[in-house]
Amino acid sequence: MDVLKFLSSRDMREHLKKINYKFSALEAAWLVWHSEFIWDEKKKAFLEIMNEFEDMHIERETRNVTLNGSLFEYMKKYINWFEKQISLIKDKEDNSFYSYRVYNDKGVGRLCGGYLFSTYEKLMNYLRGLDCEVQQIAHFLVKKEYLDEKITHTSNTIYFYLDRSFNVLDVSSHQGEDEQIGNNFFGSFWLDIPHPFKKGDILHSSRTSFTYSEKIVVSSINDISEEAKQSAVSLDMKVIGYSLDFSDIIRKNELSYYMDFEKCNGRIEDESDELLEAVSKSLKEKISIGEILDAQLQALTGRLHNDMKLRMQWIDEFYNEIYGIRKIKD
Repeated sequence: MDVLKFLSSRDMREHLKKINYKFSALEAAWLVWHSEFIWDEKKKAFLEIMNEFEDMHIERETRNVTLNGSLFEYMKKYINWFEKQISLIKDKEDNSFYSYRVYNDKGVGRLCGGYLFSTYEKLMNYLRGLDCEVQQIAHFLVKKEYLDEKITHTSNTIYFYLDRSFNVLDVSSHQGEDEQIGNNFFGSFWLDIPHPFKKGDILHSSRTSFTYSEKIVVSSINDISEEAKQSAVSLDMKVIGYSLDFSDIIRKNELSYYMDFEKCNGRIEDESDELLEAVSKSLKEKISIGEILDAQLQALTGRLHNDMKLRMQWIDEFYNEIYGIRKIKD
């Protein structure tokens, strides 16, 4: 089984292939679960893992779930729970209704029209009529809610994530006897898969959906104490370092799922990239703090210059549109 294909990061795939890394059954299953593959492909991969890998005993306790048993048995429960949620969300029930959100490829979501639908079929017929290209739709979030006295409780809501071709990506639900396994099983693990990244590397996420847009300069990766590992979860598998905020100010940052990241090997495009390069060099002990401050000043000055240039352009266009003349010279 080719486990590497479930890694979105080019650098991670190349590194693990180079060192001929042998995945455990748990690592392989986790990477499949975390991947951006559609559910049908994930389910097929889970079955392959149970057929080709050696089973493992899982004993772990976190704030959300207590595990003590066969990995493969837990995986079977997860598959059954997931399939049950797909059936539930499609079932026609008189006391339920549907709504949806759309997301672009940066994970930014928006409501569209605020429409409610009485059946799953009516909702899907409507969604199929949307122009995903024109509206820049990459993913859908479908929500099924139940009309009863517990409507405010999360236990009465099923969330269903679809790609633009309406393939199932993921489910979030508190329905069913194995809902703790469904919602918390894979997310309860902390793994330490080898990576090629070094202090000072500039990274960005390689995922295409629901991801981080900012770049980060690495100071450490997946670095926690032995004691913390006992209760750490998947969200604790982090890149820790420095990013720029919306004002191009350096700030400490922590981003989950380090195995999704890859190096930014492209050319420097603006003052912000130059500032990140300065931070990178400082972590590699190649420049002084004074040079970082100079780069920070250049980034802020460049942003101010671009903002003023844009404002002048807007004023110029306004006068040109209203009066038919150009009031501001280039």
